[in-house]
Amino acid sequence: MFDYYRFAPWKEYNRLALWTKQHTPREAIIMTRWVYPFHLWSQRKGVWYPKGNVRRDAEEIWQSVANTKADYLLLDAIVGERTATYEIIRDVIQNHPDLFAFSHQEGPHRLYRVVPRR
Repeated sequence: MFDYYRFAPWKEYNRLALWTKQHTPREAIIMTRWVYPFHLWSQRKGVWYPKGNVRRDAEEIWQSVANTKADYLLLDAIVGERTATYEIIRDVIQNHPDLFAFSHQEGPHRLYRVVPRR
């Protein structure tokens, strides 16, 4: 039998989803790479990260967030912190604190609230 919990930080991901369920509005939309398990545990709507070759372009990421009307962006490390997608999303968040506000962290997973543009 394959044990997912042995090879990835799913317990922390589960705790972040449960925290999200308790501390975000029911109508909140979460942008994540792992939509189905996050939705199952958080009972929040989920949308996928941008499709295709994501570049280190804050405007492209922001357009994806705006187009999907995501309220939160989840930076997960299920498949590791060294993946290109993780690094790109992390860099965009770090370089644009005016667009994403830190909300909560469980293990390596971080949830950011999307800050509406003025």
